[in-house]
Parts: sequence; structure tokens; C-alpha cells
Amino acid sequence: MRHFVPDPGRLRAGVIVEQSGIYRAYHRAHRMPHNVFVPSGTRLPECQRCGDDVEFALLMAGPEVEGDYDFANGASAAGKDAA
Repeated sequence: MRHFVPDPGRLRAGVIVEQSGIYRAYHRAHRMPHNVFVPSGTRLPECQRCGDDVEFALLMAGPEVEGDYDFANGASAAGKDAA
């Protein structure tokens, strides 16, 4: 069962991402590819099982809700009202 094919277009563990968004994580052999949300400025982590043999590909870029002018002042207040 082969899941991992290194791709020079993917980001490696340790790289700091410039774009927030949904990334596809590709592991060496123990897990099928899966999606994760990564905020900008985050250093891509190593996998606990395959170490730095994990790669990430940006699937869908998007700003964080706090950065959107419609939600910047009310995002946290709206969450408090719902609780």
C-alpha cells in the first residue's frame, strides 16, 4: 500500500506558511492523505509517526475570520452570545 509520493511542489515539515487555508497532508506510509486548516505564520509540524516525511499542499486559501472587515469587531462577541 503506497500513499506517499514525494512532490517538489509540496511544502515540507518545518516551513512557515504564508497563506492561511486548508492544506492536504501527505504521510509516508501510515495514513491516507487528509485535510487540515493551517493559519498563516504557522510552522508546519512533523508527524509523530513519520517525522519530517510529511508534506503539505494548499487546497484552498482563505483569510482568518478575524481579518475580515465584516467580522473583525464582532466575531468574538457573537461567539459569547451563542454560549
